[in-house]
Amino acid sequence: MATGVLDAKSTHTIAKRSEALAFHHRPSHVLGLPYDILYLIFTQVVHDKDGFPIVISHVCRYWRQYAFDTPSFWTSLKFRKSIPEIEKYRTWLERSKETPFDLEIGWERFIGASIKHVKAIMRLVFPHLSKFLSRFDK
Repeated sequence: MATGVLDAKSTHTIAKRSEALAFHHRPSHVLGLPYDILYLIFTQVVHDKDGFPIVISHVCRYWRQYAFDTPSFWTSLKFRKSIPEIEKYRTWLERSKETPFDLEIGWERFIGASIKHVKAIMRLVFPHLSKFLSRFDK
């Protein structure tokens, strides 16, 4: 009888140790990170990669809401195509709220652009000039 009790205790102890080891070796989930840590990680990447806010907003519901609620993710407007993405950047300016934005215009692409496209960019950007940060690339 004593052996049966000892075996039950041993089995229980082994099971607890196995659970503890399994928990310890389980990979951490990124959704468990605090908002501030995610913010630091994302802001290090967001200005280095074109379209990063779009990418993270398509990962999951949590990241989508996080991206939409973080105005600084939407502050990098890069006009590099001869036909500017006006609607895309209109949305980005709305999401940036009052956060200053960075404007980059690749002049080589606009050599063949029409005046209509240049005017469209001007109409988009001028109402937000008080938030303007940046530079014009050659």
